[in-house]
Amino acid sequence: MQADLLTKFLLPASLFLIMFGLGLSLRPAYFKSALTSPRAIGTGLAAQLLLPLVAFAVGSIMQLQPEFAVGLMIIALAPSGITSNMFTYLFRGEVSL
Repeated sequence: MQADLLTKFLLPASLFLIMFGLGLSLRPAYFKSALTSPRAIGTGLAAQLLLPLVAFAVGSIMQLQPEFAVGLMIIALAPSGITSNMFTYLFRGEVSL
């Protein structure tokens, strides 16, 4: 029963509150500054596109079992946006990027 309560209510509610709070902290000027720095956007996009290749290389080099290799690829292809946004905010980075 506790795991059901955790996965069906507490976890989604906490993720919602984190994203809602981060969204409220954004201002239009932050997005304007993000659009004027194409290098930061390009770097982030390149890193996001290279991440699956790095995960595939790690899985191949370490000769992971198929289940672990698939899990690694799923995590690499769908990283947690909420967590990265929260850490960006805590370290005073540009969340709007």
